[in-house]
Amino acid sequence: HAWARSRACRESMAPASRGRFWWGWPVLAAFSAFAHGVAAQDDDFAFFRCDACSATFFQVNRIVVKKFGHRRGSGKARVPAFEFVEALEDICESTFTKEHFGVKQFEGKKYLFGPGVSDHIPGQGFGQMGMGDYDKRLAAYCRMFVEDMGEEELLKKFLADGAIDKTELCKEECSSSASGQGARSKEPRKPKRPLPAPRPTPPPVPR
Repeated sequence: HAWARSRACRESMAPASRGRFWWGWPVLAAFSAFAHGVAAQDDDFAFFRCDACSATFFQVNRIVVKKFGHRRGSGKARVPAFEFVEALEDICESTFTKEHFGVKQFEGKKYLFGPGVSDHIPGQGFGQMGMGDYDKRLAAYCRMFVEDMGEEELLKKFLADGAIDKTELCKEECSSSASGQGARSKEPRKPKRPLPAPRPTPPPVPR
């Protein structure tokens, strides 16, 4: 069944996906529902985009350092791209659970808490775990941020620095308290070119 494909099945169906972040239709559908569903639900989270980004790259750093740290010194050949991509996939699929992440409420706003997430209201609000679909939203955001950054770029950063710096990667996302639900454009908008000056009207031809 499409919703329960094994990794071997996914790879056999999409052999060209090795080295790329390939999720399949069910995951893309879930991403579309949670990352672009602004009109479908009341979004009363503050800092959710920032916190989802921080949680994503905190988990990415923790797991890839543990999994590949001892192999990094030998260069890229010792950390094949497909293994790194599979690790990223596993992170987004399995680490954002309600056992590890919860929600605090304060003055009508919700704030995420969990590994890698800053406490925006220290000593205030009350927290709970297990209510709502925030875990699914976190997983969808994880896929979005990894896709946006690019798995090859993340591998390069890891091989060069030995770590993935969530503060650096989430600087833009954490510049405001906005929750936000859409993907950022990967490329800045190009400035519009000025319109060319109109050509002068040629003089009339004498008869």
